[in-house]
Amino acid sequence: SLVDLGAMITEVTGLFRVSADKRKLKIHVDLSDEVRSSVCSDRTRLQQLLNNLLSNAVKFTSEGEIRVRAWLEDHDEVDGPRYYISVSDTGIGIPEDKLDDVFLAFTQADSSTTRKYGGTGLGLAICYRIVEMLGGEISVVSRVGRGSTFTFYFRSLVDHMQDALEDKHLVEQPLNLATSTRVLVVEDDPMNFKLTQKILARSGLHPVWARDGHEAIRQVEAFEYDLIFMDLQMPDMDGIEVTYTIREMCTNRTQPYIAALTANVLGESRDACEMAGMQDFVTKPVSGDSLRAALLRYQGYRAGQAPCGDGESG
Repeated sequence: SLVDLGAMITEVTGLFRVSADKRKLKIHVDLSDEVRSSVCSDRTRLQQLLNNLLSNAVKFTSEGEIRVRAWLEDHDEVDGPRYYISVSDTGIGIPEDKLDDVFLAFTQADSSTTRKYGGTGLGLAICYRIVEMLGGEISVVSRVGRGSTFTFYFRSLVDHMQDALEDKHLVEQPLNLATSTRVLVVEDDPMNFKLTQKILARSGLHPVWARDGHEAIRQVEAFEYDLIFMDLQMPDMDGIEVTYTIREMCTNRTQPYIAALTANVLGESRDACEMAGMQDFVTKPVSGDSLRAALLRYQGYRAGQAPCGDGESG
């Protein structure tokens, strides 16, 4: 979806001004002109990234300031433009020998900081995974007692889509799916559906779009689908509930192969997905590799196993 990057940064930063004021910390925001407009990306994920980084910055800074910067850099024709966001603080910092592990678990300068600051920091491992899913990278520069700067970049989803469509893995592994394979994509975000649709088209598949759970149920009532990609996070009816309903509807029909789609990099419960009757799990934003792998698993399932019967996973 389109994200007003400058407005989003200003909004999230504003949420921390009260807690910063209580600590007598100043928060500065520096935005280049290029980021004061809309970019095609995942607003929820970007907000979570910035929220986690600012939360840590405020928590582990007792005096001084916090600075948020955002800018755009043009790289070569292959890599394309990158949007950068950095969060700098004048806090406790991170020891040099701990920097390599900082995105596995936040490591404080010494054990006394747990008592003083109350905790071990929020979500750096989560930040790493989110940035990775946005097609970017995150890094940190820090000195003990002087502060830290976390910087990440991401690319427009349009550019990320193009990469997925040109992924060499899409043509390197053989697929023997019939073009008559009926595919349903249950997805409430038009941009996410467009990406999935274009990648599937490279394999000769032409999916039908259901914009919500109710429409998905109507589609399955009217047609027999072979493969369903099911978004888990939807308003009104989530993907788990829709899957339970479809499994019950298809008790006396050939059950479709259902693959969960989720943008929640914290991880949906695989047990809940399997209990509902899902056979696969694909992380969003989808890529050529992830969809290709799901199609290969579906192909193997259909070739080697009987159709799923009362909601049991295959």
